[in-house]
Amino acid sequence: VDQALKNDNHLRQLPEDILAKLTSTLATSFSSESIKKTMLEQIETRLDRNDVQEALKWLDSPIGKKCTRLEEAASSPEAVVEIQKDFPNQLKKTPPSSERLKRIEKLNSAVHATETAVEIAMNMQLAIGTAIALSLPSENQGAFLEKMREETERIKPQIEAMGQSQTLLTFLYIYRTLTDSELEKYIEFATSDIGVKYHSVTIDALKKA
Repeated sequence: VDQALKNDNHLRQLPEDILAKLTSTLATSFSSESIKKTMLEQIETRLDRNDVQEALKWLDSPIGKKCTRLEEAASSPEAVVEIQKDFPNQLKKTPPSSERLKRIEKLNSAVHATETAVEIAMNMQLAIGTAIALSLPSENQGAFLEKMREETERIKPQIEAMGQSQTLLTFLYIYRTLTDSELEKYIEFATSDIGVKYHSVTIDALKKA
């Protein structure tokens, strides 16, 4: 909502009580617990016991646990700030090798990270647009939503370009302490039959959430 306020004139003109309701509703809708609940329901429906056991072999392995810890650490507010402000300067001073970049891009492709980030960004844009539309008189809602969808499609190439660069930057940060061998093991799991199924299910669950 804060970002939308900066970019949407109509949103800035809404009465304060409606803005407060929008902020509260969106915060609830995008809360971690709400997303987690929806994802678990989807995973339980689409992964059977054997799938879960196979995925857990990776997740409970030393390298699987290490990757999970790195991913969790990178989601902290402090890490997010570092990724945006400090880490790009570090990369300029000590850029990754071409081979390292290839591995990161291969992992990105295997887990569909950029594709997922773009779709979620677009869905969130439409979600905020829907919330705004519902604050308008009913006769104006359809036209507003259509305009919002058209605008979101128009800027999709920009979102994709930003998503690609941001994902690669984030992956370089998250897995910066992994050796090339450890990174290859992650790619090996991500491209295995169970890895492909596991990531497909979790990505779909995240999109639905």
